[in-house]
Amino acid sequence: MKLLVASALCLVWHLALAPVQGELAAAQEKAAPQTPAPPRIAVKGEAMKKMLVHKVNPSYPYDAMHQRVTGTVKLHVVIGVDGGVKLAEFISGPSVFVQPTIDAVRKWKYKPPTANGEPVEVDTTVEVVFSLNQ
Repeated sequence: MKLLVASALCLVWHLALAPVQGELAAAQEKAAPQTPAPPRIAVKGEAMKKMLVHKVNPSYPYDAMHQRVTGTVKLHVVIGVDGGVKLAEFISGPSVFVQPTIDAVRKWKYKPPTANGEPVEVDTTVEVVFSLNQ
């Protein structure tokens, strides 16, 4: 008998909360309208160099400088509609230069990209050269 009463109470409790949970889910969907992601276009790195308005040079790691290590780091970069770097991922280059390069490139600013007058994100590559001039 106690089991039957407990089961009945659970059923009543579940039925009482079901409409509230449904209303809560509907309210959350209305409160957070989905904005579509801006379109993303691919642009060659050379073309994007002309759009660069603020460049931060990476620091040359001390150990690499004293060991006279040089090289070029290539990154995959996504530029947001505001011209800021949204993503910087390593593609190739000496590992000693990867983190300083990513840290610097994340601070770069580009002219906000557009295509046909509409804001877009840009998928591109960046190459940063580390050399010792002497």
